[in-house]
Amino acid sequence: MTGQAEAAAPASLAAFDGAVLTALKEAEQALSDYAAKGDRNARLWEACKHSEAAHRLADRRYHAGSIGCSSNGTPSANSSPRAAHSPPQTSSSIAARRPVPDARRRLDTSTPAQP
Repeated sequence: MTGQAEAAAPASLAAFDGAVLTALKEAEQALSDYAAKGDRNARLWEACKHSEAAHRLADRRYHAGSIGCSSNGTPSANSSPRAAHSPPQTSSSIAARRPVPDARRRLDTSTPAQP
């Protein structure tokens, strides 16, 4: 029986070596994928910050009247939002756009609205 065990030992060792090499290869691939996804995540966060900054700038410009929106909803530098797309400002239209006091509280059903 020792002859069979001696003959099987190199085969078992080769199978073990193959399993270890496969595990190391899979671990290396997983770490590489993890690093690539971390890099992509960092680029997406950077793009998100730039997008938010662009939105804030466009919003400030829009509210300042330096840009407006065309009929298809895209920003237009040559149109004024107040002149081209809005009726003349009146005191009643300005008052109608003011936030209603306690509006957030009225939406929350757990807090009763107070007059």
